[in-house]
Amino acid sequence: TLTEGKPTLDSVFAWEGNEQVLLAQAAALQAGSEHPLAHAVLSAWGNAPVGAALDVHAVPGRGVRGVVDGRALLLGSARMMAEAGIDTAPLAARAEALASAGCTVSWLGEDTPTGGVLLGLFAFRDQPRADAREAITYLKSLGIRTVMISGDSAGAASAVGAAVGIDAVRANVL
Repeated sequence: TLTEGKPTLDSVFAWEGNEQVLLAQAAALQAGSEHPLAHAVLSAWGNAPVGAALDVHAVPGRGVRGVVDGRALLLGSARMMAEAGIDTAPLAARAEALASAGCTVSWLGEDTPTGGVLLGLFAFRDQPRADAREAITYLKSLGIRTVMISGDSAGAASAVGAAVGIDAVRANVL
């Protein structure tokens, strides 16, 4: 990997509700996960008790679903939100700006009987490894063209690629 693999929660933005409630909901969903973004959420939550989440399961390449306080929540990619019928447009400009600045964006939504509801977004930041640029420079000195393939958004992947000197970036890959 080109990054340290230790993302931190950079920011939370609420569309419906408030940031602290969204963080509590995300922490409940992520409590049993080993995913690096889950660790970032739980670290930001701190030592406070985490609420109970029921029927939690990972959706590979997309995120996690579960029930928190009787609400069916989804935490994951824009693709996951679109598949659930959740419109991310109200926070799309903010998400794009964060991704362009190198953040990975996860969305929080609720699946209701009348349709999906956007609750907010989470922005995570992971630093490039100290030796990544040096390794890429070495590969290029051998005449190797470098391509980074990432499941992250185009903006976030491109920011990391540019930081370490990658020739081409393929993003949003499952």
